[in-house]
Amino acid sequence: MVATESAAEARLRDARAKQHPNYHSCDSLTEWPFHFRESSCVVHAAREEFQAFQSDPTLLPTTRVGSDPMDCELGYYHRLAPKTHIGLLCLVIIWLLPLGIILSGGTSYLTLSAYSSIQTTSFEPLTWENMKRAEHCLRFKTRKYMAKSVGNSPGRGGVIECEASSAEIHGVTLHPDYCENLGLWSGIWGNWVIDFDEPDCETNWVNFTDEGCQSTTGRRRLTATLDRFNPDDRWLIMCSTTPPHYELNGKNLPFPSKCQQGTDAVIGIWDISDHGCPSSAALTP
Repeated sequence: MVATESAAEARLRDARAKQHPNYHSCDSLTEWPFHFRESSCVVHAAREEFQAFQSDPTLLPTTRVGSDPMDCELGYYHRLAPKTHIGLLCLVIIWLLPLGIILSGGTSYLTLSAYSSIQTTSFEPLTWENMKRAEHCLRFKTRKYMAKSVGNSPGRGGVIECEASSAEIHGVTLHPDYCENLGLWSGIWGNWVIDFDEPDCETNWVNFTDEGCQSTTGRRRLTATLDRFNPDDRWLIMCSTTPPHYELNGKNLPFPSKCQQGTDAVIGIWDISDHGCPSSAALTP
């Protein structure tokens, strides 16, 4: 007499077949509560295996927790099985891992799904201390400000809280452009990139000079001096980001084509196409 396979046994057999290393057809696990690898066939098959156990409790003694790296996640679905303590141990490890990273003093940007609920939580506004104005301009008309946030949660949660808070700069309330965790002793800092009311960073171009046509390139060269430039700022960035307010043939000049640092000034160079200048293409017979 041939033994017939129950629906639960067939389901269990199919689920275990999907755990074979050569099995590659499985769905993405977007709803998985601990998703280090959201497309893991092993975890997807384990879920089907557990559902098979639910439909036929007699299959429970066959539950396994093997050596696969995903077994920490399998423990979530084996909580009713004889080896529940292994699953619980794995869950404890998952939750303690961020704490170990924080205590090491390093910057932690590891986002575990255990923190996913933080992103939808309303935070009490943080307070700020040691607001600092960067000594040098970041670029034209722009300076960076930094402040340490006080009262954060540890780890990535504290960074999210920092980004959700705001501070007043030049009379305007602003959220940080980004926050960074500088470790256990330095804390979490907010960073603002301010591109208004920074007159010390407002350089401009003066003394435009027409250098004439450049050989047979079909281009005319103009030069100008960068005015109101602080020698302690980065000359190349300030030169390349300062817009010129100058017209040539009815068109506004773009940003400089080149920048040069002279002995006592920063020089911007523009090589502009000009139909009045000879070009090698026009001279070719």
